[in-house]
Amino acid sequence: MSLVNQRPRHSERVAPISRERAQRQLERVVRDELLFGSERELRVDVPLGELGLDSLALLHLIMAVEETFGVQLPDDVLVRRDPISIGDLIDLVVAAPRTHPGGVPVPPADPTILPPHFRMERLHRRLAARGWWGGLMRIAANMGWHTKSFLFERSKHYVLERGLESEPPSIEPPPGIDLRPYSRADEDIIGGLWPDFSERRSRREMQRWLADDAFAFVALEGTRVVAIDLLSADGNRGEVELAPARGACWGLQLVEAPDVRGRGIGLALLAYSLRASRARGFRAQLATVSSDNAPMIAASTQILGFRALGRAQRTRAFGITRWSWNIEGLRGHGRLLSL
Repeated sequence: MSLVNQRPRHSERVAPISRERAQRQLERVVRDELLFGSERELRVDVPLGELGLDSLALLHLIMAVEETFGVQLPDDVLVRRDPISIGDLIDLVVAAPRTHPGGVPVPPADPTILPPHFRMERLHRRLAARGWWGGLMRIAANMGWHTKSFLFERSKHYVLERGLESEPPSIEPPPGIDLRPYSRADEDIIGGLWPDFSERRSRREMQRWLADDAFAFVALEGTRVVAIDLLSADGNRGEVELAPARGACWGLQLVEAPDVRGRGIGLALLAYSLRASRARGFRAQLATVSSDNAPMIAASTQILGFRALGRAQRTRAFGITRWSWNIEGLRGHGRLLSL
């Protein structure tokens, strides 16, 4: 699945664009669409993540570039290389075949570019406003969700790694948000992290991970935990195994309460967990990110400095999980994703 909206391809030939024109127009797009007309200096070699853009803004920029220049950028543009700079985008625009003359109005950044479980949350919110029959439909949707997950489920992921030899970025949380390591007492103040259709199972899974020596970091607003990042030193038991030689920890799960999303809390917590993992002596942090989760991919690769090691596919049938993968050019398959 593409990281950005697919554009229609047209058969007619369109004149190529020069590098000089591409640079002028691209700088205008960045200023007008994303920096609110700012006249600050834009160096072409500075990574986009250092411009202060969030993940949705990065996705919006890619869509704006495609529409402005009438090009189709590669689907994996955000993960196939090191953090992208304005100069990299210029190179991509000049090299990409033009599919239409450009100049199409750019739609606003769409906060609904979301993975399937977020779309399930949205369905629940809509049904909640439908009275008693909406409640019955929510029960039916829950049963269907869990039954489908057990009988057959297939998902595609990017496998990402962030080396910790260098200091990870420091991202300040929003005002009123405190970041710190998780303590057992926090379980009593975790509220509303998961939607009701997965609350019980997700909380049990979190407790199991923590009992198996996982560690975690939390974001608090007042006396409430509004986000948690769970990690493990040996992978995800029953799913992923890490080679000890990597000296890495594994990102089990990042959860952010639905009512606080969009404020940059999850991004700040991830940056905090990278620095804390480095302080614990880990040389890297690894994780899988669903290929549907474009905002998380953009944030991980362009802001936090993760690189894509490869791709993996997870298939679950009748409660049995199998993985297949292509990691750093090596293919494999088995019950465990081996890294």
